[in-house]
Amino acid sequence: MPRAQADPLSTGDRVLSGLREDIRTLSLAPGQKLSAELLVARYGAGQSPVREALSLLAGEGLVVRESRRGFRVGPMSLADLDDVIAARLTVELALLERSLAQADATWDERVRDAFADLLPSLQKVGDARPLDRAWEANHRRFHFALLAGSAPSVMMEFCRILYDRYDRYRLLAIPRRAFLAGVADDHAELVEAACARDVGRALAILRRHIADTSAMLRANIVEADLLSPGAAVEPRDPVV
Repeated sequence: MPRAQADPLSTGDRVLSGLREDIRTLSLAPGQKLSAELLVARYGAGQSPVREALSLLAGEGLVVRESRRGFRVGPMSLADLDDVIAARLTVELALLERSLAQADATWDERVRDAFADLLPSLQKVGDARPLDRAWEANHRRFHFALLAGSAPSVMMEFCRILYDRYDRYRLLAIPRRAFLAGVADDHAELVEAACARDVGRALAILRRHIADTSAMLRANIVEADLLSPGAAVEPRDPVV
C-alpha cells in the first residue's frame, strides 16, 4: 500500500516556523548565508518550501535577498533596533487604544488569565534564570492579550513581525531575568489601568515600559559592543 504523501502546506509551515525561530533566537547568525542546500538538510524539506519560506521572511525583514547571490539572515544594527523600537511604540499604542475601546468582560478575563500565567515567572533582582521559552511564551501572550481586539487585524500581524525582530536584540543583550527586574511592575499596572478602562494611564504605562526596556537593552549592546563587526553573536536558544 503506497504511503500517504505529506501535506505540502504543513511542510511549508514547518519550514517557515523553524527558519523564523532559528533566526529569531540567533541560532542562524546575522549575515549568515542561507543556501538552499543548508536549509534543505536542516529542515528535511524540499527546495520549494525552503524558497517560499525565504521569500516570506524577506518580507518580514528577517532575511535579506541579494541580487544573484541568494539569501542571507538579516543584519542587526543600532539603526535597525531604533527603527523597530519606534515602530513598536507607534503600532502598540494604537493597538492598545483600539483594544480598550472594544474591551468587555471577556477581554478582561483573557488579560487577567494571561497575567496570572506570567506572574510566577516575573523577573526579580538577582534572578539568574535565563529568559526561557516558558517566560517568552507567557510574556508575549500577555502583551498580545492586551493588544488584540475582537478580531485578527493587519496591525496585529505587523506587531508580531516587530516582536520577532525585536527579540533578536533582546536575546543578544538581556540573557537573564534580573536585567528586567526594574520594569516587572509595569505588567501589573497595565492590567489595573486597562481593566479600569483608564486609557490615558494605560497608554502612558505601555509607552514607558517599551521605552525603559529598550533603553536598557540598547545600553547593554553599546556597553558590551555586541554589534561591532568582529563581535561573535552567540546563539541564545531559550532553555526549555
